[in-house]
Amino acid sequence: MLLKGRIELFPVEKEVGFSILGEYFSVEDRKRFTFHPKPVLETSHHLIFTKNAKKSLFLLEKFNQGLAKLKASGEFKRMFEASLRGGI
Repeated sequence: MLLKGRIELFPVEKEVGFSILGEYFSVEDRKRFTFHPKPVLETSHHLIFTKNAKKSLFLLEKFNQGLAKLKASGEFKRMFEASLRGGI
């Protein structure tokens, strides 16, 4: 619809937009899109565990350890930047 001029704006999170572009549009068509530098909405991501499960604290610690390793190695940044380009 954007490429055909039916709509001029498609509000979506930037990362989601890059994912959509990577999945459904050619490299040439992707070059025709841009985004506004000021987000309409800013969000954060959360991981939630139930307090009732005995393994929740263990899983949270394991997750945090794994995330710290990804960040320390640079892999987290690489994966995030790759996701912005439409791939991992």
